[in-house]
Formats: sequence, structure tokens, C-alpha cells
Amino acid sequence: DQQARHAGIAALLPAGQLASPAGSGRARRIVWDELPDPFRASFEAAFRRTVPDLADMVATARERISAGEDARDVLAALDQARAEVGTRPRNEKVAHDSCRSAVSWLVRAALDNGLARGDLTDLAGLMTFAHLDRASRDQIARSEAAPDLKDPRTSQTLRHRLVALGLLARRGLGDTEIAATVDLVAALHAEAVVEPGARGMVADIDGYCRQLQRRPAMATALVNAPQRIARAAEAALCQAGGDAGRELSALRLYAAAVMFAVQLSRPMRTSQLIRMRHRADAVAPGHLTWVKPGTHAEFRFPPGEVKMAETVTAHVMKDDAAILWRWMTDLRPRYLALRGIADSPYILPGEAEPRFTKRGVCLPRGCLSPSSADAIWDDGADLVGLRLTPHMARHSVATLILAMRPGNFALCASVLGNTEDTVRRHYGRDSGTAAAAEVRKALLAQHPEIFATLTRRHDR
Repeated sequence: DQQARHAGIAALLPAGQLASPAGSGRARRIVWDELPDPFRASFEAAFRRTVPDLADMVATARERISAGEDARDVLAALDQARAEVGTRPRNEKVAHDSCRSAVSWLVRAALDNGLARGDLTDLAGLMTFAHLDRASRDQIARSEAAPDLKDPRTSQTLRHRLVALGLLARRGLGDTEIAATVDLVAALHAEAVVEPGARGMVADIDGYCRQLQRRPAMATALVNAPQRIARAAEAALCQAGGDAGRELSALRLYAAAVMFAVQLSRPMRTSQLIRMRHRADAVAPGHLTWVKPGTHAEFRFPPGEVKMAETVTAHVMKDDAAILWRWMTDLRPRYLALRGIADSPYILPGEAEPRFTKRGVCLPRGCLSPSSADAIWDDGADLVGLRLTPHMARHSVATLILAMRPGNFALCASVLGNTEDTVRRHYGRDSGTAAAAEVRKALLAQHPEIFATLTRRHDR
């Protein structure tokens, strides 16, 4: 049939029918609003007990006293609950979404186990060994079989879900037996319950940094990335020819240049990169100040928005600052217009609600979602041939600094915003002295200003 329709290229066509590519390995979606009302109410009550505020604690204490419990027992429980307030999540909405996602994951396994949707009445009844074990086995099997899912021995997804369910059991339901069942399932699937920093991402980062240390050309490509991406974006803008779609794609690529320019000036955590604000809003200050328009930008992040106990300052200079200036003065307004979205305080505008915010500070909508930011970053990384994430870029800058100034862990810690012990632990295992010397030689030959750029205002 193909041969008859395409006689001119018949010899180039396969003889048989082409196989359709495999679909996504992700499990089917559970629509939360379609679950029974009593079950959803049970979850909300359990979550509220998992992350109570002071008013919730006092109300619970009053209920217990009214029910006739001993005042000393109630006081002891109240004191313990108050002590645990410090462990509350920074962003309650994110914690709520994470717990609800874990419960939806368990609901899917329960339905596959034969439970009728109408029999979902309360959270405690769902959290059985059979359902928990089925959910874990199904996830591991999907991850192993699907090319678009991460290896279960390097992904932290299963751990995140079991931790969320364990918290709901312990704090929300107050049921130590269910909590022990969750712990048992985690122990049975220990090879796929990956602790943060244990495997996977750290292995990828370590491998990437070893390559960077031993391949001067790769280090040069990273240093040149902001300018190379910006030039490609400018060329694409010139070639757009009034086509709005092509122009928007070019502007997205320029946004990637902005991300790289900031990240190589002083590497930030991804959440900071997404939430960079060029002006204040009603509840939070802006981060960006132009010390010298077009050539020197300063970012200041207050303690509530970073892990450090003091304000973190970042300086974007010269060519990198020029990229940021061009974006803010010329290209960002056009990007907003083409996307049809309202202006916001964020340097990288979007329609998402900021995440990872300090409790009590409700930042306005209008930033990029993490997935959109990842996609824009990846466009830039693909263009320069570097497959790295913003988080890996933090480690890359540390590697470059130590190539330029071997053993100066204090300086590297200052640039990253980490402790010296943390930097020494991550980067002191393999000094690669000879390789680092080659990287230093190549970088200084092609970029004599690179060391000053990477370490400016931190080597004092």
C-alpha cells in the first residue's frame, strides 16, 4: 500500500508496517474530585492533624479535656505538639499536594487490587499492607519497563510517597500499627527507597564534574554558554520574519541565556532561579538592583528565601549583565505580549504560583512553573551540547573554581552558599590535580577574566 502511494520513493520505504512507539510508562491518573466525599474529608482531616497550627492544637486539647481525659496527659501531648511545630513544612500547599498525590497513588493500587471505588470511606481503611505493597511493586515494575521513567534504584519517588503516607499514619491518624506497616513495606523494597543524595543524581553530578575537570573543551563550552545561547536567540529573532510562533521560540531561548548568565555568575538553587524578582510586590521585596545599568546587576535574597541564615548576594557582570539588561529592557515585554500574560515581579514570567516559599509569605502568581523552567533551560543546554541541569551547573561552577584555585574550599563555599565542610566533602575526594591544571590553562588562555568573573566579591 505504501509502495503504491509513494512510487517515487518506493525503494526507500520499509517493506513492512512501522511499529508505533511505546507510550508513556506513567500510570493512569486518579481524578481526586471523583473519589467519594467521606474519603476525601477523611484525608483532609488527617492532613490537618499532620501539620497542625497552634489553634488546631489548642482546639484538640479542649476536646480531650471535654471528653474527660486527664489534664496531665493532655498537657504532655500539647507540649509535644508544640515542640513539633518546628518541623512543619515551609510551604503547606506543597506538603498537601505531596500527601494527596501519595494517597492517589495508593488508591490506584487499591482499585487494581479489586477494591470498589464506592468502598473508599476513610484513609485508615485504605492503608493496608496489601495495597501498600501492590502500589510499591507496581511502581517498581513500571519504572523498570518504561524507557521514559527513571530507574527505580536511582529515583526518590517511592521514598517520597512512603514518607508522606508514614507521616499521615503517625500524625494524622495517630495509628502506630499503620505507620509500622508503611515502614515494613519500605524495608521490603529498600533497593528502591532511595535516600536523598545517596545515589542517582549524585552519581550523575559526580560523573559530569569529573568530565568537566578532565576535558578543557567542555569547561570552555560551559563558560561560553550564556553568550552563545544569546547570539543564537538574537539570530532566531532576526529570522522570525513576523511569525509570532518563531519569535516566541526565540524569546524562550533568550530566557535560557538569562538563566545561564545568572547561574554561572553565582550558582543558585533552582527555586531561587525561578523566583528571581526584578521589583517588589505587596508582601516581598525585589531581588534585582542595577549598580551600573547594563554592566553590573546585583541580586539580594533574604534569609527567608534561601537556606542560609543571612542574605545571599549575587553579582552579574559585563557580558552576562548585558544579556540580563537586554532581556529586561527589550525582550521581556515582547515575551509577555506574545504569551498574552500579565506582568509580574518575576524576571522569568509565567502563570505559576511560586513554590518553596517561607510559611506565612504568599508570593503572587506569575513565575515559571518548575517544568517550564526545566524545558527552557534544556533548550539552552541542548544548543551548547551540555546535558546538565541548573543544579548540576552549581557543581560545575564549584569544579571550575577549584580548577582555578585548587584546595580553596572556603572560597568555593562562599560562592555556592554552603559550608566549607560540605564543599570539602563533595569536592575533596578526587582533586585531579593534573587534569585541573589543564582546565585552568585552557580557561586562562581563552578567558583571562574567567576567574575574576566566577569569584568576584567572594574572594575578600
